[in-house]
Parts: sequence; structure tokens; C-alpha cells
Amino acid sequence: MESLAFGQTFGYSITDNDQDVTGYTQQLYRIRLADGETKYLGDMVLDRNLDGVIDLSVAAVTGERVQREYEGLASIGSTLYAVPEFANLAGVGQLCNTNQDPITGLSVDLRIIKYHGPVQTTPDPVNPHPAPVPASVSTQVPGFNSVVGPQVGETCIAFGTESALGYNAIDGFLYSIASDDLIPLPNVRSQLNRIDPTTGLAVATFNITNPACAAGCTPTHGSGDPLPYLDGLTILPNGIAYGTEVRFDQDPLQGDPSDPDPNQNGGGLYRISLTGATAGQATFVKYLLPNRLGRDTGLANNSAGQLFILNERGQIYKTDGAPGSPVSLNTFLHTTGATSGATGLDGRRIAGCRGVEGADEFDQVGPGVGTCGDFEGFDAPLVNLPTLP
Repeated sequence: MESLAFGQTFGYSITDNDQDVTGYTQQLYRIRLADGETKYLGDMVLDRNLDGVIDLSVAAVTGERVQREYEGLASIGSTLYAVPEFANLAGVGQLCNTNQDPITGLSVDLRIIKYHGPVQTTPDPVNPHPAPVPASVSTQVPGFNSVVGPQVGETCIAFGTESALGYNAIDGFLYSIASDDLIPLPNVRSQLNRIDPTTGLAVATFNITNPACAAGCTPTHGSGDPLPYLDGLTILPNGIAYGTEVRFDQDPLQGDPSDPDPNQNGGGLYRISLTGATAGQATFVKYLLPNRLGRDTGLANNSAGQLFILNERGQIYKTDGAPGSPVSLNTFLHTTGATSGATGLDGRRIAGCRGVEGADEFDQVGPGVGTCGDFEGFDAPLVNLPTLP
């Protein structure tokens, strides 16, 4: 009944580690769309030298923790794909075909993410950062028994501090948004990339613009930003694409009693053209929240046309692409039984390395206080992936 009601049962997301600044691994999570229940699936690590020990050194040349942040997630059938952001530890990235290992943060690639791996120790408040459990030396091969799957190929995307990904079943291409939250207006802050899913290569790139509010215009209520910053992307089965952000977009009439939409004035939902002469053009649909959160988002959809916005602090919002439709907060984002130990917006924690009490568990920095970072990409496969134990 759950699958029938929601189209898909689960979404998937990966936490970040700020390109190894935190010293902790990225983690793959499964999130049930019906109520936000989460399940930790494993760490983004590889036993490169097959010694049966996961080396968590920060050094990219020897460490076995994935440095590059895989922030864009999308699925084709039962296969889950990911693309990382461009920026690496130094805030810059390498072009493709450098003959260096992309997994350590030296290029941007398209990679398969496996939703199964060795049985890992689930983080909890007592042990928020358990060491990853490798497979046995006798059975392990590179990438085996890890949520990190094989590389499809390098994308050659050389832009952005954030990324998002979606699959267009109409033309058979993956589409990625690469965005940079450090670029000020009036400069392009987001680009749309068309990716060949068989090679991983980005075969076309388009600047994301808002023709209804050309660069240099003064935004008005309902116009959106002139050059939108977008960090969430999803594509409906009919090929209609949406992008989200809750970082910058703000209704200029915010707080004005005459504002026709006084309660939903922060962040933006945009419809994005993927093909033809208008590729990259973004049409403002509506504001999403009572105010700007200053956070990043992941975006997923189900076959019923519902949109699920996952902000990096772990809250899920549900809406659709209709301009006047409401945006509701899913207040049940938690793992079964984990009803204490955090202070998120809903008063519940997500089991994982953020399972530590504090004033802001999703943003704290420092050993033992939630330093795995935040959620990034979000995807709800149209084909339910096999249920995990």
C-alpha cells in the first residue's frame, strides 16, 4: 500500500565531509518517503590496498575515505548514479583525463552507488563515528563490499561547489546542475550539463538563466532571481524538470502586508528547460518557505508528481509543481526508536554520525559533535531497490 500511495518507497542521500576537512567519512542513507525514517547503509570508503583495514588518513594519495563529495543522485531503473561537485580540498578541481584517481577528489565523474555493502556499525549517540567495517581480505577486490560502485566515466565538468543530478526518461540522458554559492550576482551561478549515461561525459553545457528577470533587473514578487542559484534537481517521468534552492531567493515584498503570498517567501522552485533553443532557461514557479534557510537542497520526485525537498539539515518538505500549491514539512524524519538525542526542527535525530545532542547538530564543527556534515543529493528511484536487512 505504501508503494502504491507514494509511487516509490525510498529515497537515497549521501552526507558530505567537506572534502575531508571534517576527518570523517561520507555516508549513504536510505530515507522512507512516507515518514522520513532513515537507515544508514554504509560509509564511502574503499580498501585500496586490500589489507582488510580502512585507512582514514586525510592524505588523498593514501587515504581510503572518499574525498570528492557526491552531491548529485539519480537512478535509471534499479541503478543509482552519482556525480560529485567540482571543488576539491583546495577549493579547485582538475580537468578530466589527468590519469589521477577521481575518487580522491582529482576530477568529476559519473559513478554507480551500491545500496548494499558489508554490515556496518550503525552510528549512535554513544559511538557517533564508528570505524568502517571492511570485508575480509580473502574475498575483497577493489570496490567490493562497499557502497562505492564502479566509475562510468569522467564528466569533464569544471564548474561548481555544488552538484545535482536527474534522469530524463524521454531522451535517455542524465542531467546535472553544477552551481557555485560563492559567485555573486550578476554572474552565472548555475550550469546545466547533459551527461551520456554510457560514458559519463557531459556532452552539452548551458548557463541557467531566468528570461523573465534578465540579468540586471530588479526582481519583483513572483519573478525569481535573474540568474538562479540551484542545487536540487529532479526530472519527472514525462521529462519536466524542476530545480530548487533555499539559500538565496527572497521575495522582495517579504513582510509587506499587501504581499499576496506572505507565508511562503523564501527559497525558490523553478521549472528548467532541458532541450532545444531554451535549454538552461529557468521559469520561476513559487517561493518555498517562510524565509530563506541559507542551506543547500536535494530534490526527488515520485510517479504521482510529488516533489520531495531534502534540506541539508535533514528536513523533508513535500510539494508539487503547481504555483499555488502548499509546501508541507514532513515532521517525522527520524530512525525508528531514535526519538531523542538531537535538536533538529522536528526534535528528532537521524541515526548516523550526527546523532549527538547540541544546539545545531547539523552544522557543528569539531571532533564528536556532528562533523560528518549534512545531506546533499536526493533521489527516489522509480523502481524500488531491493529491501535491505
